[in-house]
Amino acid sequence: CISCGICASICPTSGLIMVEDLKNGIYVPKIIKPCIGCGICYNVCPGLGLDFLGMSSRFLNPKKRDSLIGSYISCYVGYSTDFTLRYYGSSGGVVSTIAIYLLKKKLVDGIVLTKMSESNPLRPKAFIARSEEEILSAIGSKYCPVDLSLPVKIILESKGKYALVGLPCHIQAIRKLENIKPEFRKKIVLHLGLFCSRNINFKGTEYLLWRLKLKKNQLKSFQYRSKGWPGCMTIQLKDGRVITLPYYKYYNSGFLLFTIPRCFLCPDATAELADIS
Repeated sequence: CISCGICASICPTSGLIMVEDLKNGIYVPKIIKPCIGCGICYNVCPGLGLDFLGMSSRFLNPKKRDSLIGSYISCYVGYSTDFTLRYYGSSGGVVSTIAIYLLKKKLVDGIVLTKMSESNPLRPKAFIARSEEEILSAIGSKYCPVDLSLPVKIILESKGKYALVGLPCHIQAIRKLENIKPEFRKKIVLHLGLFCSRNINFKGTEYLLWRLKLKKNQLKSFQYRSKGWPGCMTIQLKDGRVITLPYYKYYNSGFLLFTIPRCFLCPDATAELADIS
């Protein structure tokens, strides 16, 4: 399991919820109602495997294919011309810039993004952003499991058009969901995929706090990446202090030892099935 939560969003009886597995530091599905055996949760799971060639042809109509980056139309280099977005974004602020553009031009009614929770700074919160302010609240990378079940469930039950930002595994699960429910495909008009080499379980972040001799209840806010490229971890404490840790210093200091096991089996570092990676 990589904690995407799509199985919980699609269960026809709402018989699945995502809960935190404290031992392994990830979110996992939990059955709370008798299973009717429809198999939908199983069939949307990205861990089951994917036909990348078939799905890219069906959803993307690509022009070229590369053995490393997958199917694609064209490749570009770019960054946000808004200095604030570029500075606080993890790698140029492109995703935030596209998201703001989509809302300003009224091309979508909302965008599925992830921010760190206000009530629990060490846990992510996936939500549907409907304003520029909400987009800015989600800027920057999150190196932890992210459960998209709530916003995807809301989209399934509502009208409108949406964009979605996710890791390769999230995009894989969404595409499998669109295979099963064509009506959902019409609602997600743009899939923005993030490059990914692996994801880290919650214990990795707890390990970093232990090294810094900090306790969870001391934290007011938490960011994995901010303040330019490559950026730094920024921890704001309730007593007013701000602690920063350079990205490379913490990322290569044992943090990677907490990689989610499923990530070692993933063949998709470039979000091949996204509209834009």
